[in-house]
Amino acid sequence: MYRRTNPAVIKSILLRLTKNELLEEIQIIESTIDELEPGNRRTMFLNLHVFALSHYPNAKQSSRNL
Repeated sequence: MYRRTNPAVIKSILLRLTKNELLEEIQIIESTIDELEPGNRRTMFLNLHVFALSHYPNAKQSSRNL
């Protein structure tokens, strides 16, 4: 999802995830940050990381529609 997708689209996808799914994505983002050299791509991942962490408390518990 992160290779060719616009950051705004990624944020939109992250907003739809449940807490467990979002936690998995946060871990993927963190591991990617560790692998990247400083630059625009790493900055994008850092911004996505901050965004995902800030949304985590508000994420839904399950994907069930209530």
